Amino acid sequence: MMLKSVYFLALLVLVGAYFHQPDVTAQEPPDSRQLEREQIQRLEKTGKRIALVIGNGAYTNAPPLKNPPNDARDMTATLKELGFDVASGINVNQREMKRLIREFGQKLKAGGSGLFYYAGHGVQSKGRNYLIPVEADIQSEAEVEDAGVDVNLVLSYMDDAQNGLNIMILDACRNNPFARSFRSASSGLAQVDAPTGTLIAYATAPGRVASDGIGQNGLYTSELLKQMRVPGLSATDMFMRVRAEVMRQTANRQVPWEASSLVGAFYFMRAVPAPVTEASNIGVSQRPPLTSDPQQYYARSLAHLNRGEFDAALTDINRTIELSPAFAQAYAVRAGIHHLKNDLNAAIVDSNKAIELHLNHEAPYLVRGASYNVQGNYDQALADFNQAIQINPQSGPAYSGRGVSYNGKGEYDKAIADYTRGLSLAPNEVQTYYNRGAAYFQKKDYDHALADFDKAIQLNPGLAVAYNYRALVYEKKGDIAKAEADRKRYRELYGID
Repeated sequence: MMLKSVYFLALLVLVGAYFHQPDVTAQEPPDSRQLEREQIQRLEKTGKRIALVIGNGAYTNAPPLKNPPNDARDMTATLKELGFDVASGINVNQREMKRLIREFGQKLKAGGSGLFYYAGHGVQSKGRNYLIPVEADIQSEAEVEDAGVDVNLVLSYMDDAQNGLNIMILDACRNNPFARSFRSASSGLAQVDAPTGTLIAYATAPGRVASDGIGQNGLYTSELLKQMRVPGLSATDMFMRVRAEVMRQTANRQVPWEASSLVGAFYFMRAVPAPVTEASNIGVSQRPPLTSDPQQYYARSLAHLNRGEFDAALTDINRTIELSPAFAQAYAVRAGIHHLKNDLNAAIVDSNKAIELHLNHEAPYLVRGASYNVQGNYDQALADFNQAIQINPQSGPAYSGRGVSYNGKGEYDKAIADYTRGLSLAPNEVQTYYNRGAAYFQKKDYDHALADFDKAIQLNPGLAVAYNYRALVYEKKGDIAKAEADRKRYRELYGID
């Protein structure tokens, strides 16, 4: 498992740090009212919206869940308010779930945007995710495929419809109720690659769990219902706002996650144009005048980045590019922001643009290579990290990123060599210690793996996944007491009972 967040926060700082004084030519700003009118026209063309909402809580052979039925009812009501044609199922069995999914897929073939929402128990088995019907009685991991509903069934219907844009929301990352019957120790849901034109949203990061909640709704869905109603907010930005609020309320224990390959913007609620006043009728703007200097927006974007304010940074970097379309550095920065938001295709497109504009810097190659790594395109990622190293032989992130590529290809010796080189250039990079420890574990070199996980935990005592991996090492070394202590700490950090 890669720990992407810390690494790419550092990467964005790296990208921005090299470009504090861009050499660009200011252009006259476009008419802001004309831009607003064009945006509203685009939003009016969103077309038909189709949704399927399922909430399971009344389980007969697993712990019941209080919130999912409430979540599903409130989500259904909200989506109807937002113009969706909604089908819903509350506390449904496997046969009914599959019928609803089949009918949903048939509707999608007629065109429009699709949304699938599920709240309830969900488990992963052998890298696949399964939604659990209320009557499921799973006695062993081998029975999951037969008793559950494979998430890929929904994705297949979406892909087959060729309707252009789909969103899947899975508030299904609670504790596995059948864990004692499973041979594997996987928690939460597995990360799934999103087909082209699809965004998959998880209530928490892959491999982690989220609590059922204590209010009317689960925390994740509660924030979704609020943010969906914000006018003019793109789906990508909406999910990022949800993530920030959930992280704030859980002290970073629950981190919502998205896998996206969207190729266009989607808005749950259309933008509301500002009211026309008497003053505006005579040409007096009600907004403060906008500067035409892209350097000011660029500098402000970097300042937002340094504070971790990614929404604001993206807004300002977009304005920079509007004013100066040939500003290569701005595309590199925007590519990094898109990567952090898990909008991998957009990150690749912006990296390509920066390279096309002859930006002779490692940054766009690092971002593009990292995006290819997440997509599993390790050969393309290797080519980009090799180019980054050619441009800057002292780039620690380039060696660490290339190590991830080699690790993905199963070439663990090469991965370890690159991680080691990366650490020689950036000695306190937590993720690289964690990644190298995982590579040593794959090689069954448990002593070196233990040393790296120890170092990662020393640098970041709150790194839950490192405790989980170190517990596996202790088990291999026969130290069961330490393994149990690490597992206990892992559960504490994630709030798992």
